[in-house]
Amino acid sequence: MSDVGQEVGKAFGLVYAFTDELRSAYDGFGLDIPAKNGAPDDWLLPLSATYAIGMDGVILFADTGVDYRRRAEPLDVLAVLQRSAEAAE
Repeated sequence: MSDVGQEVGKAFGLVYAFTDELRSAYDGFGLDIPAKNGAPDDWLLPLSATYAIGMDGVILFADTGVDYRRRAEPLDVLAVLQRSAEAAE
């Protein structure tokens, strides 16, 4: 899925804005973040986020973080989903 302009991320508070110092550093590396985001002058990046939401709309699992290298453990998410499915039986 792609969130051009980070509309969904903004709606859920899952983006962070560049500081002037960080923006200057990215400019120095020639990295055009707004162009990559598909939104002019949008110096934002998404947070890593994983959610599992039950059929009733209740959040069963949530994991967010600013370090893009750290992600939710897939087996943890699977365990939550399996427990939810078993409880529904």
